[in-house]
Amino acid sequence: MMSNRFYQFNDNVFIEESIDINGSEEDVRKLLAILFDNAIKYAKEGTDIGIKVTKHGRLATVTISNVAENMTEEHCKRMFDRFYRADSSRGSGGGFGIGLAMAQAIVLSHNGKIGAELSDDKVLSISAT
Repeated sequence: MMSNRFYQFNDNVFIEESIDINGSEEDVRKLLAILFDNAIKYAKEGTDIGIKVTKHGRLATVTISNVAENMTEEHCKRMFDRFYRADSSRGSGGGFGIGLAMAQAIVLSHNGKIGAELSDDKVLSISAT
């Protein structure tokens, strides 16, 4: 069943030119699907979802951002733990708490890093390098 939730992507997309990603195409697709799914499920309704892809030397970083009004720093520290769910900060979209743990496993299998940061205005940014 499709949700009637609305998210704006157009003004919040920044993709740097000439970025090559070395790794399993299937794994990169899974990683992006998990990050987008997480942002769409748990963003505050009617708010923007940001997408940023940048290059730092030979490394590429993908950052997906969304407003998460009830998120705390403690949730950010634990969100990559398998089966962890910050129910009070999550919408009713549900889940089993394994998506971000899977994203972390994919990133680590490519010798990368993944992390979450919460700004003062409650924007959650998940970045994978």
